Amino acid sequence: MRAFMKAIVVVAALTLAVSLIGNGGEAAKKVFIRIPTASMGGSFYPAGSVIASLINSKLGSEGVVASAQESGGSPENINMMARGEAEAAVLLASVVVDAFNGKGAFEGKPYKDLRMITVLWPNVVQMVVTEKSGIKTYQDLRGKRVSVGQLGSGTEPNTKAALDGAGMTYKDIVPEFLGFSQSADAIKDGRIVAAQLSGGIPHPSVLDLFASRVGVRLLSLTQEEIERACERHPEFAEFTIPANTYPGQDYVVRTIATTTALGIRKDIPEELVYKITKTIFENLDYIHKSYSALEYMSLERAIPGLVAPLHPGAVRYFKERGLKIPEKLIPPEYKG
Repeated sequence: MRAFMKAIVVVAALTLAVSLIGNGGEAAKKVFIRIPTASMGGSFYPAGSVIASLINSKLGSEGVVASAQESGGSPENINMMARGEAEAAVLLASVVVDAFNGKGAFEGKPYKDLRMITVLWPNVVQMVVTEKSGIKTYQDLRGKRVSVGQLGSGTEPNTKAALDGAGMTYKDIVPEFLGFSQSADAIKDGRIVAAQLSGGIPHPSVLDLFASRVGVRLLSLTQEEIERACERHPEFAEFTIPANTYPGQDYVVRTIATTTALGIRKDIPEELVYKITKTIFENLDYIHKSYSALEYMSLERAIPGLVAPLHPGAVRYFKERGLKIPEKLIPPEYKG
């Protein structure tokens, strides 16, 4: 699948470079907006698909062609943007912070051409364990086989932040680096007893596990663990998963969350990004009905939680709608 997706990216890049469409004898360049997301079974891919579908529906007549693509997650998405292999991406704030400032996996390689369009939803840390394992707390994970997320994904740093809050590292568990669907299958097969499946709620793979016959539950962090995680990783905040978010989950879950946002390259024309932003926020009913995790989206929630500058096209739209934009989110190239 990964090789196939990379082939698709190469074909799309070549198509972007040479594609022309005839329009009454006049040639107009076709504009591709490639949106890498994450692995199947998570919340990124369906969200990216909804946004791409909306862009195609509303801007297709202007030659805009959007497509969501499976990927390894936020770090890979940012690298694809930096290499010119993607125009936009679904991204975790925790990864954006590192990429923009040249830290973590991006040590010494800051990506300053990253711009944002909008917050999509809180990306919630969700540690799922089997009932028969007897695991009740994060401390009970010690020595257990736990899926921490696919290598190079945004899920993995989220797992590290939660473990850090609990005073733990990978040395305290037996880490398995699996994608969302792989993690769910491994729990069903009894190969692992826990998996951190961060994303919007309800998360497709978490929903799948709660609907299965395996018998699972979600772990809560203690207040002390939450405060420690948020102090050490300020891009996170306390979050409560309401009871009955998943079948049979009759208890609240206290955890942490960062934000998921739609990012875009700095060099994408302002007018196009303005139209994309306007299209998104003038069609929120469609977005909310298309995918439950996106029900969080609203004009008032578009900016809080962003950790890199907005694109000038998004700034222009939000200012038209009367939003107050923090100075740190105004990009230096904005001329408004």
